[in-house]
Amino acid sequence: MTYRIASVVALAGVAAAAHAQFTAYGDRAAWESDPIVGGVFDLEDWSGFAIPDLNPSLGVIPTDWGTIEVEGVDDSGASIQAGEFDGEIFPATGHVAYVFTFDNPIQAMGWDTFGAASGIAIAIETDQGIADILDFIPGGFDDTFLGFTSSEPVTVVRIIASPSYPGTAVGEIFQADDMVFAGGEACRADLDGDGELTLFDFLAFQNAFDAGDPIADFDGDGDLTLFDFLAFQNEFDAGCE
Repeated sequence: MTYRIASVVALAGVAAAAHAQFTAYGDRAAWESDPIVGGVFDLEDWSGFAIPDLNPSLGVIPTDWGTIEVEGVDDSGASIQAGEFDGEIFPATGHVAYVFTFDNPIQAMGWDTFGAASGIAIAIETDQGIADILDFIPGGFDDTFLGFTSSEPVTVVRIIASPSYPGTAVGEIFQADDMVFAGGEACRADLDGDGELTLFDFLAFQNAFDAGDPIADFDGDGDLTLFDFLAFQNEFDAGCE
């Protein structure tokens, strides 16, 4: 199911590599308005799942968009039922990571988290970066959104314990619903995110270029040069489906 939603920009965090841009979000509206998402995304609400024990012994769990697999030891207490993804992550005792493998590359993913307990928090990890919710004992983190966008498409996403707490013996129990993701064929030239290619996208590109924003690095070489103008113009001329 595809949704088109207008929203505002509120950047939660950025991690950039030499040839890729990975942006972490703690705000769903901001994630939706990222040009990579462009307000167009798919929703998995878990309503079609009834898996009371989500353990490694179950192997690969098929979905309409790919698979889910659990890493770690059995009896983690995780499950998917009643439209809710319940997870436990206790790294000191081998519990657990959740691996989402997509049939088609994606450039954005996130979900709403709520009801968290204990101390380490969770993170979304790809080979492009990590989207991290920091958590502090006591009290757990508030209901929030955890998501990312990536300038480079990925096929594997892992839900893990936050690397901000290495070696800790504490863990995290969490619930999540409404997983959202956007495909790897995003229309990068639609920089203003309005679903159309217009003069305003040229102006948005020029503003990003002048500000040194990595989003203007259209040729992916880590520098902003004339070749980025040419790469942007080529994508603009090719249009978007």
